[in-house]
Parts: sequence; structure tokens; C-alpha cells
Amino acid sequence: MIAKPIESIKNIGEEVMSSSDSFSLHLKKNQRLDFNSFKDAIYYLEAGTISIFRLSDNVLTISVESPFVFGLTQLRNQYRYHYLRCEEESIVWGIDKGNAEKLFDNKGLWKFSSDILGYISNLYYHREQMTSKKSVNEIVVQHLGYIWGMPVEERSKTSVYSFILSRNHISRSAVHKVIHELVDSNYIAISRGKLVDMDTESVFKGN
Repeated sequence: MIAKPIESIKNIGEEVMSSSDSFSLHLKKNQRLDFNSFKDAIYYLEAGTISIFRLSDNVLTISVESPFVFGLTQLRNQYRYHYLRCEEESIVWGIDKGNAEKLFDNKGLWKFSSDILGYISNLYYHREQMTSKKSVNEIVVQHLGYIWGMPVEERSKTSVYSFILSRNHISRSAVHKVIHELVDSNYIAISRGKLVDMDTESVFKGN
């Protein structure tokens, strides 16, 4: 898994929360935030989990837990390709674009934003690696490998089927077929839809 730049995120988050120009939002589960209609701002996710979806086809791209910083990729451009959805009740702090740039200048936060942007780029790179495969079997295997690399606590809460299907336009039956074959071959173990064991060498052989 890619190391999350926690210190850089918290450095920006603390400055945003303490700024007299910031505002807070208490968001409900499944509430949507659309960058096309929402105020241009930098947002700090203090508590909760938020997923990022493509506007073009509603495919889930990445999900992140608090703490996190959103809006950096929109800070210097006007294009909007995604929207956000809260996976649980969440607390978000925001500061509008103009004041955010002043804050970053005055507090020397640009170096921290670079760390976060690099992290986001890596997340999207790994997502592209998982979804650009030619066959359903390859796509499923790549996603299983990603899930297996999660911390145990996170993996134990991750539904294999939901994780794969929400990120790809493939059928549940096709995903089920591949997973069933891997289970029958004793390459993986699934319990209540969660990945509990994986023989990575056997699973990735030939994929």
C-alpha cells in the first residue's frame, strides 16, 4: 500500500481549521458534494470516509478515510471530473480558493500540498493498473491483490464484491465466477464476502 502523508495532511488541516476564514460542514451518510455546484475551496476531512466518483459514468475511483485534504487538484484549474459522496457521517472544514492560496503562501503549506498531490497521483496510477487489464480474471486478481495489501482492520471491513464492482463496469456473475474458481483452487479464502487469506504467488501466476 502507498504510504499516506499523514503529517502533511494534518499540517494543512490544522491551519485550515484554525483560520478565521474557514467554515465547517457536518455531512450525512450518502450526501453528495459536487464540485460543479459547490464552492471552490480546499476541504479538510476531519472525520469520516469519502468516496470519489467520476461524473461521466458514476464509477468509484478511490475512497479515503479521515484525515484527508480535497480540492488541491481543482485549486489551479476550472475542470471538474468528479464528485464526492460521504460513506458515513463526516466532518469537513473548508476555506475558499482565494483565502486558501493566501493561507498556503503565508504558512508555507505548498510543500505539504505537493506531498498530498503525489499521494493522490499514486492512488490513481495504481487504480489504472488494476482496471486497465484485458480480461475479467486479470481485473479481479489485481483488485484482490490490492485488498490483500490493506491493513487488516480495513481489509476485514471490505466487501470483495462491492469493492470490485463499484470500480468497474463488469457483471457480478463474472466476478463471482473468477472468485469461485480461485476459492476452489485454494488460492484464496473468502468469509462473508471478505478476503481472509490469499496465496499471492499462486493467484498472480500467469496474470
